[in-house]
Amino acid sequence: MSEEESHCSEAAAFIAFIPQSVSMSTHILLCFVALVTNCIFVQFSSKQLNFHFNCRILILTLVSINCAHSTVYSSLLVRYEVYHLIKIHSIHENLCDVMTDGRFCFPMRLTTSACYIGHTTVFFGLLLERCLATRYMATYERSSHRAGYTIACCSVLSAFLLSWFKIRLFNMGQRTVYCSSVTAETYTDVLITHSLLLMLLTITVIIFGFIFLQNRRVTKRVARNVSEKYQATENIRALRMLAPLLIFHFICYPLYFTVSIITQSIRHLVGTLYFRVIFSAVYCPSYYCVLSPLILLYIIRKKASTNEKTIFTVTTGKPQREEDIYFQNYRTMW
Repeated sequence: MSEEESHCSEAAAFIAFIPQSVSMSTHILLCFVALVTNCIFVQFSSKQLNFHFNCRILILTLVSINCAHSTVYSSLLVRYEVYHLIKIHSIHENLCDVMTDGRFCFPMRLTTSACYIGHTTVFFGLLLERCLATRYMATYERSSHRAGYTIACCSVLSAFLLSWFKIRLFNMGQRTVYCSSVTAETYTDVLITHSLLLMLLTITVIIFGFIFLQNRRVTKRVARNVSEKYQATENIRALRMLAPLLIFHFICYPLYFTVSIITQSIRHLVGTLYFRVIFSAVYCPSYYCVLSPLILLYIIRKKASTNEKTIFTVTTGKPQREEDIYFQNYRTMW
């Protein structure tokens, strides 16, 4: 049997492998749930993002990336499921009919890779925007929306550039049964890209800690400039909302990179069929697209509930002096 016939036989066995169909079906369901949860977030929480427009546009960019990834990845998997089912029941002698052209795989994987790389680059952009809000604290509230759009565009563009670098050596002339950005040709570039993302994520955590402490100092000191105090308070609120997502991100993606590398290293031990099942099952971006808007939604709802209780407590008090009435009304407005 020639090498090509061997690959074709493996492909026919792969698409008839039930655990692989279960894994792909699970990810299709996750993509659908991700679209629903992100739409719910936009519908119910966008009006409660009481931050500067630049911050809001970057948060919505993150949500848009979730939707784009879920749409493209689910389309890829649905196409595989339907196409493979048709092919596996229609082939007779030519088993290679079940294989997919690399020219189809490349743009699909370029897009999905850019989306999950964009999770990190846009998050870094969010912290960069808060750095600007901290640096120009006294005047940032009156600043234009140009910075938000610029950071969002640069974050998305850098994600696509890193994605292209990651799979630039992808063999588009090769036919394959499963589209994967990790091949023998791209393995080194994948490692380099993941290492760069880990470095960027580490820098993001450091920046987060720095600007949080900086804004805490401003809110605690006595300041005559009300704009600075207000902007510092907004920065603290935004950072506290983003903190749980940053923790989840810092756990999720390094774990995904590590598991991907480990899975690649044990491929010869588990065999090609089970390797593909494991590799697709641990594909973290599908889970991230579902959980990230839920985390933000929970934090926003919890904060809104806390604010309502605080306002109720303030307004139901019984101030005895005129000064008390004045300051309680002032606190209510804030």
